[in-house]
Amino acid sequence: MPASSRALGGGISWKAGGTIAPSVFVKMDSTAFQVIQADSGNALIGVMQEGQRDPPGTTGADAAVAATSGDKATFHIYQTGDKCRVRVIAAVTAGQAVKASTGGKGIAHTSGAANIGGFALTSANADELVEILVNTGTFTPA
Repeated sequence: MPASSRALGGGISWKAGGTIAPSVFVKMDSTAFQVIQADSGNALIGVMQEGQRDPPGTTGADAAVAATSGDKATFHIYQTGDKCRVRVIAAVTAGQAVKASTGGKGIAHTSGAANIGGFALTSANADELVEILVNTGTFTPA
């Protein structure tokens, strides 16, 4: 996992409000300092770490899980200004804005105003990882 100057999300001790997959967009839950996997249209706070929760080969380790409900300060969230990779649900081209879709996976944002998670630095096909520059907020393409 690449190092960030904002370890653990800017020094905030986040808590997982449910099971969160690696490399997906996350959002705030209604509980203070709690994050959950994002869905289509959500306001985003960043991207969950790329690595799995438990080391490979450990009993119960699952490559599809970065955090489980109740985990606190054991995972990393990439935030605005960070570069990371996010799994996409459909093809994305370098330069496109990327927003959350089903299961927190990224999808290209091409028209109207939407909550985005960043901008693609590379291109990727469905179910691949695309490198993005995280930049959360509302964006309307020109």
